[in-house]
Amino acid sequence: SAAEQHGPRAHVVTLAPADCVVVVSANASRYEAEAARELQKHLGLITGVEPQIAPEAAAGRYPFRVGDLPPGGTEPAEPEEALWRVTTEGVWFWGGERRGAQFAVYGFLEDQLGVRWIEPGDAGIGYREQNPLALTVDEDRWMPDIMCRKIRQGIRAVPPPEPNATETEKRRIEEHNLRVADTVRWQARMRMGGSSPGGSHSFRTWWDRYGEAHPEYFALTKEGERAPLRLKGRTWEESKSWAKVCPSNPGVARQVVADWLPYRDRRQYLDAGVNDGTQGFCRCPKCMALDVKLSGEKFGDHLTDRYMVLANRVAAEGREHRPDAMV
Repeated sequence: SAAEQHGPRAHVVTLAPADCVVVVSANASRYEAEAARELQKHLGLITGVEPQIAPEAAAGRYPFRVGDLPPGGTEPAEPEEALWRVTTEGVWFWGGERRGAQFAVYGFLEDQLGVRWIEPGDAGIGYREQNPLALTVDEDRWMPDIMCRKIRQGIRAVPPPEPNATETEKRRIEEHNLRVADTVRWQARMRMGGSSPGGSHSFRTWWDRYGEAHPEYFALTKEGERAPLRLKGRTWEESKSWAKVCPSNPGVARQVVADWLPYRDRRQYLDAGVNDGTQGFCRCPKCMALDVKLSGEKFGDHLTDRYMVLANRVAAEGREHRPDAMV
């Protein structure tokens, strides 16, 4: 079964696929159970023999232990910390409660076995066939450098088809939901995740709250007014909720902070997210002066800078009240 070899490639464990088993507790978390299935799938692709998943390894079997702390292993320090270790006695994958063991499996598959995932779905899995399987005695640890890591997938699963649905409709829904599941799984393989600090379209109710008393908070639109545009195909209520502010006006930052102050003890983050929509951005001279336009760009091609100025003003004023405030 497992044999340690020495020489130029010291500490290599050579395994017959039939001698491998993926070990995961019957009480494993859903992330650990998913990690075990992913490990089983990829080892099967690489070796041509899909290993069994079991709660414990039988004698003579080489275990890939998902969710178990190895002898002398350290507890994870962070929710997404991922650790894996290869020895002559087995492989261990463990980590934080938020996908740590799953991220450990993906790190092992990438670093030890050269697996790559170039797109969602089985067609996007790149691997090199091996039989027998050769593993290098080693260990590694991964921690995310970015707090929130995500690509917005733009599609969501839909309910199962009605009993009287046509075969075409059933197939369409099945294919759609499979595409959603593949995309979610691919994001996990890319080790996306993390914690979002919250935040949304911050100014949806501002016109009703401040439009009369503070029209200067709002964008000077192409109509020459500081008021929401009446959007084609939208009600007035919808149009108001898409109103843009005037990022260069210091009063906007002060109002964001004032709205946050009653909650500052339990909210570290201030919300300064621009409303949705591609129309109604401010055309006042001060906002236009904040834009960094490249040659050939027209208005609206690049408006990031003005909103970074607003966010930085909000952060600076927020930190006068809470030193760790962020936007």
